Amino acid sequence: MLDDEKFESRNKVSRIYVLERKILRINFLLSKSITAYSPQMRPKDIQQIGEELAIKWDDGSESFMSLESLRRHCPCAGCKGEVDVMGNLYKNPDQPYSVSAFRLRSVATVGGYAIQPVWADGHSSGLFSYDYLKRIAAGEKQ
Repeated sequence: MLDDEKFESRNKVSRIYVLERKILRINFLLSKSITAYSPQMRPKDIQQIGEELAIKWDDGSESFMSLESLRRHCPCAGCKGEVDVMGNLYKNPDQPYSVSAFRLRSVATVGGYAIQPVWADGHSSGLFSYDYLKRIAAGEKQ
């Protein structure tokens, strides 16, 4: 082999190694996110009780959070913004909430991982993963 061919061969092997490492990393991250939504994280019952959302989980625990807190923690791109590949956050200007923004019309289950509240002001694009709901409720206990 000529020196240039050896260099090209090593360069290809190096690029393949880097790609394999990236694939391993992605698989690892995917396996972590999938295990985060174990069957124990599924709600058995979700009810609005007054101005709170009550969730009874499969493991027997319960979570309570105010409807105002739930709405203010909406994870949709319109409320929290979006980050591009460079890490820049693009977010709409903060809008004042109306009284109807904190009134819940309904809650739909999305797949086996989230709920989608529908608010009286028409907002319904936020998908709240079960893990995220537990974190919101835990933050209210403090």
